[in-house]
Amino acid sequence: MLASGGVGGSIGKKMVSMIHDCPLYLILLLPFFIIFLFISAPVIFILMIAASFGDIVFSGVIPLGASHVPTYYTPGSSNIKTQTFVFMVCGSLFGALHCVGWNFTFPTYAEQMLWRVTSLAVAVIPIVFVGFAIPTLIFRNSTTGVILWLSRFLLAMQFFLYMLARLSLLVQALALLRKQPTGAFLDIDWLKVIPHL
Repeated sequence: MLASGGVGGSIGKKMVSMIHDCPLYLILLLPFFIIFLFISAPVIFILMIAASFGDIVFSGVIPLGASHVPTYYTPGSSNIKTQTFVFMVCGSLFGALHCVGWNFTFPTYAEQMLWRVTSLAVAVIPIVFVGFAIPTLIFRNSTTGVILWLSRFLLAMQFFLYMLARLSLLVQALALLRKQPTGAFLDIDWLKVIPHL
């Protein structure tokens, strides 16, 4: 009935005529355009994250003539030991919070092991990072370039592994939403839980 001239038939005829009127090169470029969209979205997301990271790293200075303070502004401190200690403690506590899920129920054993490894990495890498940052601070003005280069290389590798572990925890947290335990779907009668209502 629709093909014989109803509303659906007229829409179908218009679509066919649009395809016939479209130049061949546009039809051939359509798959490449779709692939470009799928590739460009993650690239743009990564560039946005990198720009935010740059704001965090370089936010200790207020530019001349600025009308506002940068979003992540932190005034510089000359006490590098205190900053390093605070970084180590806060980073390790953040990782330790993820270790709370050590014995949680996971859909597969591989996901449970991946959670354990990455949460342990996020808890331990800040402590190890400080261990490699100390030689970098000690030898930064000396003539022993090999030790300085090696410790900077190891710092960069630890930073990369830390970011990879954090990203893995984020992806896992989202992936674990696909298979929730049955208790996650129970309704709670809040009137029985909160006594003053």
